Amino acid sequence: MKSISAIIVFLIIVISCRSSARKEKDDRELYIYYQNRNITDSYARDMLNDGLKLIDEGEYNKAKSFIIRADSAFPNSPIIITAMGNLSGM
Repeated sequence: MKSISAIIVFLIIVISCRSSARKEKDDRELYIYYQNRNITDSYARDMLNDGLKLIDEGEYNKAKSFIIRADSAFPNSPIIITAMGNLSGM
């Protein structure tokens, strides 16, 4: 009986951790896309958004090329530079 109770408690903890991690990711995505409003060049904004989606999918090399294109189209944007810096170690 104790082992069944321990398993149930363990499963509840695992499920709650997964849902909170998913919420953090959703909040981060909303923040990043909200912050993209200051990128007035639509091509740069699209390239950055595509690059961010590729990062979420684990396609870091492809993401770099999209983010570099975003920086070329809209240079010196803090959000684009931050994305480039985050990818520099990958």
